[in-house]
Amino acid sequence: MFAPFNRFTRALHSFRDDERGVGSTFAIFMALICIGVGGLAIDTSNAWQTRQHLQTTADAAAQAGALILAYPSESGTQTPYSEALELASVNMPSERYGTVLRQEDIVVGRWDVNARVMDTGSAFPNAVQVTTRMDDTNGNPAKTFLLKLIGFNYWRISTVAVAMYDVANCHKDGLVAGGIVDLTSNNGFYSGMCVHGQQGVEMNSNNFFDYEDGVRISMPNPASVADGGMFDVKGNGNIGAWESVGERYMEPLLAKEDAIRALIADLSNPLYEGRPDYILVPVVNRQTLSNANRFSMAMLVPNAVNILTCGNGQASKISIPGDTTVSDMIIIADCPIEFGQGSSIENGVFVTTSRDANAFKGANNVRLGLADDCTPGGGAQFVTLGGVNFASAMEYHGSQVIANGSVHLAAGVQGLAGISVQALGNISVTANNVMGACSGGVDTVADQYVVRLVY
Repeated sequence: MFAPFNRFTRALHSFRDDERGVGSTFAIFMALICIGVGGLAIDTSNAWQTRQHLQTTADAAAQAGALILAYPSESGTQTPYSEALELASVNMPSERYGTVLRQEDIVVGRWDVNARVMDTGSAFPNAVQVTTRMDDTNGNPAKTFLLKLIGFNYWRISTVAVAMYDVANCHKDGLVAGGIVDLTSNNGFYSGMCVHGQQGVEMNSNNFFDYEDGVRISMPNPASVADGGMFDVKGNGNIGAWESVGERYMEPLLAKEDAIRALIADLSNPLYEGRPDYILVPVVNRQTLSNANRFSMAMLVPNAVNILTCGNGQASKISIPGDTTVSDMIIIADCPIEFGQGSSIENGVFVTTSRDANAFKGANNVRLGLADDCTPGGGAQFVTLGGVNFASAMEYHGSQVIANGSVHLAAGVQGLAGISVQALGNISVTANNVMGACSGGVDTVADQYVVRLVY
């Protein structure tokens, strides 16, 4: 009577103990684990690569937008927004990646370096923030490959970059030569002063460089001449020289002829948006010099643009009388300009297209800029297609020199209150000069900007 029950019991035990098919179940389980792990590895790697691509695109787009802010006159119809959008579409075409950058993800404002935030309400924007995305809000999420088998279909990836423009440090306060910077002896450099020679820096003895206060010497190859480099220290006692020296490639772009001619074209227009604030008269005062109509200070109109065309003979140059102060005007000439002993320029721009080595020549005790302890305003700017040669006891106060040729500064230059010199040729500095930065108080007629990522 128990036979059927026994047969049922035996069948139940047999089913319990039957291990056939266990391998298949285990294989399926392990396959799912391998797919998950492999999918995580593959899709995570792909997501990382996508993020890197997005970040590179954001970086490039932000920098492109900041360049338009820095040089609006050269941008034509381009805006920071259009330039950023265009560059993003080139780097990550929409047909492949979708729209990675939308205009509403571009912010233009002024970057607070200390607080690391963007002021979108500033009237003086200097930065562009870009957010690139591959996510569902843009309709282009980064799709997965293997992870979607376990229900993870896409990544949401976004990156942010902020680029700002600023005046290059050496162009605020410094000597920047396309050739060599030649320092003789007993010169002192303080307060973050910069000395750059694109073809090297030479010096004799007893020069002092306050490297602890930010003084820097640079060139493309800072190794010594003995080692095939560009740093030629010929004498002894050059305190701080080797501590200050470093590698840098930096061209004096403002001193190139096309940049100077573009600046002349702008300054010749009394309605030029970047004209100095002291240009109040919206007309150009044009004067033609001759032997019968020689230069005199009475020809100049204050608060205006003065364009002087030189003649021959005694009318072939302009001479500023000694102990004379020229202020609140722009003077553009096509001949050399000389400055008499003790003359000074305050709130003045002097430009000459002369290619003479002495296109600007000064006697002793010429002063550029108002002695105002680096207060903005009051500075002087010299721009020439030729060279500059000043005699001893020159004073610089927050002023700028741009020369397509070479610049010579004689002994006793007192430029501690701010000096900025760009020369496509050489810059030579004789003895007993004191030079230092003006902490942003150098008045410039033109700036050379650098664009850098700050976030």
